[in-house]
Amino acid sequence: MSRITDGNDSSSLQGTNSFSSAQAFNHQRVANLQNSQQILTELRAGVTAVQEEHNVQQVLLLLRNNANLCFKFINMFQESYNTVEEKKEAVKNVGILASLNPLAGNSAKDELNNAEGAHKTIKGFLTSTLHELTTAFTSFSAAIGSIKLRGVTEGQVTTVISNFETHIRDLTDEVSKTSNVQIKKVEEHEAKMRSLLEELSDKLKLDANDRLEAQFIKKQKELLRKMQTYVISGNLLIDSTFDLTLIKKTLPQLPSSSQPSSQPPPQSADGKYLLPGDQLNMQMGESFVCRYAKRVKQLFDCFQQTGPILMKNCRQRFMSLIGKKTMEEESVGGLCQTDELIARLGELQELKRVKGDGCRKSLGEADHMMIRFLIFVKKEEDEFYNVSKMSGPTPFRSFFSYGKSMSAKAQAVQLSNRSAILLTTTKMLLGELQDDSFAFSMSRDDELQKLRGYDLSRILPENDNNRCTPKNLPCNRAAKYRTFDGWCNNLKHPEFGNTFNELKRLLPPAYEDGIDEPRSFSSSGNLLPNPRVISNVVHHDKNIQDPMHSHMLMQLGQLIDHDLTHSPFDDSLLANCSSCDSSRTVSVNCVPIPIPSDDPHFLPGTCLSFVRSIPGQRQLGARNQLNQVSSFLDASPIYGSTVCEAEVLREMEGGRLLTARSQWNGRDTLPQRDEVDECRSAPQFPCFQAGDDRNSQHPALVSLQSILLREHNRIADELSSINRDWRDEQIYQETRRIVSAQWAHIVYSEYLPKILGREVVEKEELLPLQSGHFEGYDSECDATISQPFATAAFRFGHSTIGRYFSRLDPHFRPVAPDVDIADNFDNTTVIYDSEGSVDSIVLGLVSTGQMALDRHVTDGVRNRLFSVPGVPRSGLDLISINIMRGRDHGIGSYNVYR
Repeated sequence: MSRITDGNDSSSLQGTNSFSSAQAFNHQRVANLQNSQQILTELRAGVTAVQEEHNVQQVLLLLRNNANLCFKFINMFQESYNTVEEKKEAVKNVGILASLNPLAGNSAKDELNNAEGAHKTIKGFLTSTLHELTTAFTSFSAAIGSIKLRGVTEGQVTTVISNFETHIRDLTDEVSKTSNVQIKKVEEHEAKMRSLLEELSDKLKLDANDRLEAQFIKKQKELLRKMQTYVISGNLLIDSTFDLTLIKKTLPQLPSSSQPSSQPPPQSADGKYLLPGDQLNMQMGESFVCRYAKRVKQLFDCFQQTGPILMKNCRQRFMSLIGKKTMEEESVGGLCQTDELIARLGELQELKRVKGDGCRKSLGEADHMMIRFLIFVKKEEDEFYNVSKMSGPTPFRSFFSYGKSMSAKAQAVQLSNRSAILLTTTKMLLGELQDDSFAFSMSRDDELQKLRGYDLSRILPENDNNRCTPKNLPCNRAAKYRTFDGWCNNLKHPEFGNTFNELKRLLPPAYEDGIDEPRSFSSSGNLLPNPRVISNVVHHDKNIQDPMHSHMLMQLGQLIDHDLTHSPFDDSLLANCSSCDSSRTVSVNCVPIPIPSDDPHFLPGTCLSFVRSIPGQRQLGARNQLNQVSSFLDASPIYGSTVCEAEVLREMEGGRLLTARSQWNGRDTLPQRDEVDECRSAPQFPCFQAGDDRNSQHPALVSLQSILLREHNRIADELSSINRDWRDEQIYQETRRIVSAQWAHIVYSEYLPKILGREVVEKEELLPLQSGHFEGYDSECDATISQPFATAAFRFGHSTIGRYFSRLDPHFRPVAPDVDIADNFDNTTVIYDSEGSVDSIVLGLVSTGQMALDRHVTDGVRNRLFSVPGVPRSGLDLISINIMRGRDHGIGSYNVYR
């Protein structure tokens, strides 16, 4: 395998096993030379001894000993040449790895030349050594022929010599043949590698253009988002319906006059009072909004200049920020067409509600500029789109499999766009007022809390009521089956615990600026420590096994987590956020984690990629994140968290779920995924599809989900055979109801007592009743998952992850090698194994211990999370991610929560 480093690292391409670099290979070659010299010396000594002793018994002994030495010599060279095969992997990966770092091309080429020189050297060495061996054998044969026979017939000696020479000749021919084949392969691989490297420079230029282009598009999107923010906040401040609510509560109060005002309250153009009394005059309000209008015009001027630079997916992502249709509607026909957007622009009418002639004129110019810009984009769009289609997919798409598993669903993206606008509007409302030398009458925290209470439904409506997540009201009290997204689980508060809800705050968020920025300083004013340093010092690997609990407890905990929480991020940023200056050059949502100079695994001076979770707050105020699965234990990893997700997982016959039957072992597993881009295994071993996109993260998780899938189909078949008149829908829903109950019962009866302790679960009355029905339901209890639980507390199980998963037969005997989690992220190959598949992995989970619940975490996830097998220093650090995710989500310190 190989690795490509940054421009500061001179060693860019390295081999493994017998030689990891040209230098290591040369060291091996020197050792081989010394061994061969020793063998040849012993051969010559044998020839001399035979000539001097003239002893036939000694001849036979030497023949046998030297034959063994020859075998050893031949095997030694065979092992050296076997390493040539590993070059194939280097050839296969050099293009991919080099493309990740444009500065590594020259280093890779230099190292390739070194490797080529080493191969040529060993070729010459082998040739000369074989010649020397042949000469030694000839001398040996001649010496034997001169022996005076004593007690041994000439025929016996001749037969021994003949057999020996034939054997040596065969070995020599075999080595020559092997060396020629291997050397030919080496030359072929080197030619392929040269071809790759020659194409690399052009490819890197294209990649550089792609990155530059992506940066321009991100800037465009941010500018457009700001433009919408100006319009929204302008409406908030001047729209007549907010005269007595928003303006009065958000703008600071001017000093009251000591004398009562003799002037009537200011009025707007339609005669409505703007504010009672003399605390805010109309001219000030209009001036405030006019400034917004001018900024809008400036933004559009900037858009017109950068308009020609559009990504191939610009149409969908860029235009959807303006349109009001839901993601589901936009994904069907007429995807964000410019003509349609121009027509929709007239429907928004947001720029036409502002009062005052001066503002109307400025905003009218901005409105006109917006139409001109859209027309300009339409003219450029087709030409650019046709060019971009030929350039192929960007190599940075889903840089790690981690990105795929944490990517945002379509509806989450739509909500996050809205949240980003609200977040920018919040900053602007607070910042602009301070710039205008107003003084807040309340504290910043109080003001943020006030902002969260304003109704924005008319200006920026939510569009999350659709076919996939229907929000039917009133709730159907007679409904027998729970909804997929958790809507109406609580009849009084149907939104509690719903899919795509905000995570619940238990305490005010701890952001650096109180609104959005991750914390950088502690309460004492000191800089917070680097997450990677904390990981190295506190959480380093230490193999301490839990004597009481099996590895299944850990695996069960991960599946529970996937059932309850999923806060996504923009996975398209993950590759670009690995640059240490990416927060400035790529996106404000990049927060790269620096690698310390003494790091034991990652390359010092580089950074680990980290992307902030997408925002999900639905009101003005501080940033918050969303949960794109329901907050209930409803077996959503099996069934999905929306109607649409559930439908694609069903057979639509007999109430069964889709399965894939392996042709290698004949057992049912999760259905196979159509796309293979994110899957690490070979195409004939595709990854899987389930109710949760994280299902193929590693083989043990796939195995547990497959068991639950089989359980659903087993029960469905039983119900179908008993109830002949039931149709597919009834069988499916009844089975789902039973499996969900089984799942919840396992969690409360088996999992929680092991985690919290039997005394705690009994004291808190968490155990299922042995008989009767629970009558303590509290409709005011919000089931929504909280921020500290999802982001901090429930990550305790990471210390219990073991590096290896055993594979055992029904008698608990090993049937296949253990599975190394570090080499099998998003690699499903072992699931298709005829011997060591799902069943053997589950047996391994229940019969081997998990790691102790302590501060130590296996390097399989602390250094090599989603690493590329064979690529040195690849991967991520789960602990660093946990720490940075807490800062990203505004989680306060442990002492604050105490």
